[in-house]
Amino acid sequence: MYIRWIQLFILALLTAALGLAGCVESSGVVVPADDDDVADDDDDDDDDDTVDTSMWDGSELVVHSPVSGTFVPLSDPMHLEGEVIDADGESTDFDEIVWTTNQDEGFEYIGAIGDVEDFPVGEHVIKATAELPNGDRLTYAVGGVLVQHEYAGVYSGTVNINIDMEFQGYPISANCVGATDFLVDPYGEMLEGSGACIASVMGMLDLDVSLIIEGEIYGELVDGTISIDVAGWFEMPATFNGEFVASDELTASFEYDYSGVGIAGSIDAHRVALTP
Repeated sequence: MYIRWIQLFILALLTAALGLAGCVESSGVVVPADDDDVADDDDDDDDDDTVDTSMWDGSELVVHSPVSGTFVPLSDPMHLEGEVIDADGESTDFDEIVWTTNQDEGFEYIGAIGDVEDFPVGEHVIKATAELPNGDRLTYAVGGVLVQHEYAGVYSGTVNINIDMEFQGYPISANCVGATDFLVDPYGEMLEGSGACIASVMGMLDLDVSLIIEGEIYGELVDGTISIDVAGWFEMPATFNGEFVASDELTASFEYDYSGVGIAGSIDAHRVALTP
């Protein structure tokens, strides 16, 4: 009997010891989470992902080329140059400047600096736009930028005509000096215009002479016709040859001989306006 009680006592001690060990092990593994600690960790991650764009605050876009009123010959490239300047007046390395023009909705060039070949013909309002990293959208517009052929424009000058003919066997000569005006198209391909003068015949008779001028341009040379109307009595189509002796000056000569009537003349004209 005595031995039986001793065995039961030892079993009870072992059972108690095992239960206590289980409690200690469990309390060491399970650690309750603190909601505030988790939130703080998330906030730290968000702060690490934020990009500081304050350096762009107060920046401005400036266009250096072209300037208002610039004339660019059709054969030359258009030089585009702009920059974004920060609030301290220092140049930045921003180069995503977008260039557009009101003369061609499909045109777009991206870059801070560039020379654009075959820029659209016309009188342009060129706009530069910069979308900055801080969300600001900057624009700068330049107007009155003209792109066309170097010969294009409005010309005005003088026409000198000599008329020789016979009337009832008598030679008659007349001379008239008048004005002429014509246009050269923006591509430098065509020329058209008119002229007029009054021919005095032997000081006794005045004849109104009018001209219709049409020509095609090949480089600096011009070939065409001049329709000469003398007082409405007859009309003669004379061929003429001209040359641009400068980018803004044209000289030409013409002659015609038909049924005893000879007409010869010359034209000297200068450009008075770049556009009509």
